[in-house]
Amino acid sequence: MNKEVVEIPLDRLRVHPVNRQIYVSDSERKAELLESIRQHGILEPLIVMPQDDGFLILSGARRFECARELGFKAVPCIITHVEDPVLAIIEYNRYRKKTAIEIYNELQVLKERLSETARLKQLSKLKPFQDSSFDKIDKTEAINTRRIAAQTLGVSEGYLSMLEQVVEHKDLIPDVFERLKAGRETVYSAYSQLRSKLRKDVEIPGIFIGQYFAGKQKIVKDIIMRIPRHHCYVEPFGGFCSVLLNKPLSPVEIYNDISKDVVNLLICIRDYPIQLISELEMLPWSRWLYERLIGVLDEPFEIPDVERAAIWYYLNESTFDAMHSEKPTPGDWRRATTRNHAALFRKRWKMLLWASRRLQNVMIECRDYREVLELNDSPETFFYIDPPYYETDDALGISWNHNQHKELASVVSKLKGKWLITYNDHPEIRKLYRKYKIEKIVISRSAVHPKYSDGVRGHYVHLLIMNYDWRKQ
Repeated sequence: MNKEVVEIPLDRLRVHPVNRQIYVSDSERKAELLESIRQHGILEPLIVMPQDDGFLILSGARRFECARELGFKAVPCIITHVEDPVLAIIEYNRYRKKTAIEIYNELQVLKERLSETARLKQLSKLKPFQDSSFDKIDKTEAINTRRIAAQTLGVSEGYLSMLEQVVEHKDLIPDVFERLKAGRETVYSAYSQLRSKLRKDVEIPGIFIGQYFAGKQKIVKDIIMRIPRHHCYVEPFGGFCSVLLNKPLSPVEIYNDISKDVVNLLICIRDYPIQLISELEMLPWSRWLYERLIGVLDEPFEIPDVERAAIWYYLNESTFDAMHSEKPTPGDWRRATTRNHAALFRKRWKMLLWASRRLQNVMIECRDYREVLELNDSPETFFYIDPPYYETDDALGISWNHNQHKELASVVSKLKGKWLITYNDHPEIRKLYRKYKIEKIVISRSAVHPKYSDGVRGHYVHLLIMNYDWRKQ
């Protein structure tokens, strides 16, 4: 960029409409800037680009407005050249002190701009005509709009998801939203109050049998409040079944998981809780024991096997952030100097008794999810589906490729029953389920593996995808 400063008459300068679209007029901030310019003049030159017979302001629209109000004839400017003035305006304002609403406005403009790039990518896949102009199309790879927007704006993806939901549901929290607009409320605080408003009537017993990587403990209420009326409830990807354990009873309830170890644990919790706890009492919280029990996972077993269930549960609970591979390593030991994990582990055994009572009339399967969906489908069935997340491993290291995610989308599209699917927020998932209702839930986590986060410690975005409108149920 040319750093030469030149004086340009005000009548040759023009403010881009996107400035007024994005950045909110603030009389207090304007008054401060006006007084500063009156006393000291314009200390920082405007950034402009040539357009027609004048110049378009990329940075300095407020300084321009103040100069005009003070009767200036010309202002200092630096002339530059950019391909996209809208993106340039957002970039030049990256470090400006902005309100949450201004960041939201920037996001909407960026999403529109980035979606145009995505459409060019789709066009690039079409068979071209014999026209050399086709080669000029920017054949950009599939892009993650939210991730790029977050990087451009200097915030996290989780922040943007929370902000969008607050704006979308502003009528539910009008006072909070007004404080947010005025800069007196944080986005996270506003979002927390919104979630409380949405699910304030949901009461759950709080039965959680343990830690499960990518588990749904923090969004159980959000899921349960969206469950429609049904006769048969089915979980084809059960895991530690936090939703099943805490939702109201259904006439028929079916649990399934492809993992033999997880199914064995659930059956032992249901049918042999006292024996299971007795086995756990013989397993002291010990790194030495942890390292030696890892090898047991390689041994064959048949369901039910209470001793195996106790060992697997012990390893899962003593692994940092739960097991997310078939076999943990000695380095995964859950150590801590601020929390007594041994005491917490023993305290959790009582929860197994509550889980046993809740699971008494639940059918427990160990099948492929497709069989479970097909065998139990009916207009009176509700499926809660929690598959491996896109481009991640699930809790037991099972990784799906794109075709497997695509197959699931195809299978559920043919179901007669209602379903709710939880996923991570990924553009390919939004594309696969674009015909359905999609809602976002942002949670905070104290420990997030970088592979499964949005790049900022503590925030994770879940999508809740439904083939029905839960508010009309």
